[in-house]
Amino acid sequence: MRMTREIALLVLSLGAGCGALGLDSRHGDAAIEPGRMGQTQQPSMDSVGPGIDSSVPELTQLTVDIGPTATGYSSTTTTSTVNGQLTAGTRYAYCKQWGAQVRVGSAYNHWWMLTDVDVVAPGRPARSFVSAYYLTHWGNDEAKDNSGNDLPDCPYGTTPLDVPWVNQNPELPRGCEVTSLTMLLRFAGVTADKLTLASQVDKVPYTVNGLHGNPNDGFVGDMYTFSNPGYGAYHAPIQRLAAQYLPARIVDLTGQVFDDILAQQVANGRPVWVITNATFAPLAASSFITWHTPTGDAQINWEEHSVVITGYDASTVYINDPLDAAHGKDKRLDLADFRSAWEQMGQQAITYLPATP
Repeated sequence: MRMTREIALLVLSLGAGCGALGLDSRHGDAAIEPGRMGQTQQPSMDSVGPGIDSSVPELTQLTVDIGPTATGYSSTTTTSTVNGQLTAGTRYAYCKQWGAQVRVGSAYNHWWMLTDVDVVAPGRPARSFVSAYYLTHWGNDEAKDNSGNDLPDCPYGTTPLDVPWVNQNPELPRGCEVTSLTMLLRFAGVTADKLTLASQVDKVPYTVNGLHGNPNDGFVGDMYTFSNPGYGAYHAPIQRLAAQYLPARIVDLTGQVFDDILAQQVANGRPVWVITNATFAPLAASSFITWHTPTGDAQINWEEHSVVITGYDASTVYINDPLDAAHGKDKRLDLADFRSAWEQMGQQAITYLPATP
């Protein structure tokens, strides 16, 4: 709903959080420093590459000649994580995927090949994307095997993971963050309860000595009712709480490339807890407010919301939304809009590592 003058006055006095107001203020360019809600940051325009669908069982190895030695990445962009090197010579590729352009002079290619690098970086998988620019026999924007046949298109995305959906209401009208954590933990096999998590998460007062609380330190204000002031919590206090349930297994993904998170986490069967906004699209710069807190400035937005990413495909991201009682499980959203909204809210995300055998 559009914010009236009366609602605006209520927001200033009591706060909102978890998308409670549904402000009509999309398509801005303000952004937030990853993890700290501070300085303006523009999204990476090169982060257009999709990720590897590791759920595909068998792919055919097609012979290709590579030269010179090429770098293998986790997704189809040079801004993603380096997995290793594919040395020059006769190698193989499985399939091709359109992505970020690689250009040297007049030679260029948007196609990327899915292959296995032969020099693997420590702790990285061999399965990687290598730019088709490094194919020795073909021209611009071509991706063929040594027989001259086009490489097949790579399968992309995952079917949504069956993450249990949990409703934050009626008990936790501002409790989207702990409710989304409840869903993540339950999928990981942990018996978690949203009210228990709500009682355990670090908390800070809405105001103290004329300063606001910092959502990077704890949940700000009252989570249980809109009758008292409140806002929400960012990833740091949620990460600390999650680590109590999965010691040494919680991973802070804040600041990473969105497509890398999809490829490396969701495609490998792990849902991801994120901070976004309740419109799931970019917000106007004027909707962001800087709070002065005892531990430093924090930027906030009353549309702040938390959800769990459960799946994705070429144009869609699937989420569990604790605020949507009618369609909250595996809600379909535009991937590009969601990525931009997530980047604008500080690129905040956590997940967990698989259990050690």
